[in-house]
Amino acid sequence: MRYTLRRVDLRKDARNLQRFYAQTCYLSEPHGDRSFEQCYQKWRAAGELKHFLSLLRGTLRKGTGFVDMIEDKHGQAIGYVWVRISGKGERRHAEVEEIYVVDAFRRCGIGSYVLGEVQRKAKAAGVCALRAGMAAANRRSEKFFRRNGFGLRRLEFEKRL
Repeated sequence: MRYTLRRVDLRKDARNLQRFYAQTCYLSEPHGDRSFEQCYQKWRAAGELKHFLSLLRGTLRKGTGFVDMIEDKHGQAIGYVWVRISGKGERRHAEVEEIYVVDAFRRCGIGSYVLGEVQRKAKAAGVCALRAGMAAANRRSEKFFRRNGFGLRRLEFEKRL
């Protein structure tokens, strides 16, 4: 395979993870006329990127899921996937919290490969269902998950206060 998954090393991978996460936020949230770098610096200053790393650390420490880096054939990080597992018995499920692939490697089958690996790991962990959520306006992700066998499970509404 031209691409591999490996368990993250939060010390070694922190910078890539923070930038990748910021890209997912930038692509899925309205940001007005601000550039990616402006948003990145704002999120960094507000501590949001450190908070993201603490969530990943908690998943890994508690053993409630997995976080893997996606690397190309040269070992270069080109994305990541974060999955949390919860529930018991027939209600045990895995939630794809984040899946990100850099622009240059999109639409090459990497996401589908990663979901296949996620499914394999989830089954090995006794998971009965794999779930994924996304921003309502993220039609590209919706099409991706539908192409990979996901169906609509529920709708979620929000009222800003």
